[in-house]
Amino acid sequence: MTLAEYVDQVMTQKGLDAVKVAKASDGGISANYVRKIRRGQTLNPSIPLLEALAKGLGEDFKTLMKFAGASLKGPEDPWPAPILIRAMQKIVSSPDFTVIVKELMKLDKNGLRKARQSLGAGGGE
Repeated sequence: MTLAEYVDQVMTQKGLDAVKVAKASDGGISANYVRKIRRGQTLNPSIPLLEALAKGLGEDFKTLMKFAGASLKGPEDPWPAPILIRAMQKIVSSPDFTVIVKELMKLDKNGLRKARQSLGAGGGE
């Protein structure tokens, strides 16, 4: 089942229209975007939009993500998809973060350990 089919099924079962879903999302997603997802015209909505859609539908975010083609692991995953995507968005939107990450990528295992220690960040490997 595709995301569009899932959204259509949930909306039909719950008697929801796009306006109701948008309103229940507290402004996180527009009615027009809900319609596009439902019709299959939007194939890769962003994580924040999927979160808003799940809220608007009253459905579990992880379930919605599966139909969107993403696989979310449990709490043992150190980088669940939503956190990883937010981190990537922060890196690319901040020149300072971009420079720092590029420099960190040049370091070997020892260099990374020293950088982590200098930041006071714990954690082992």
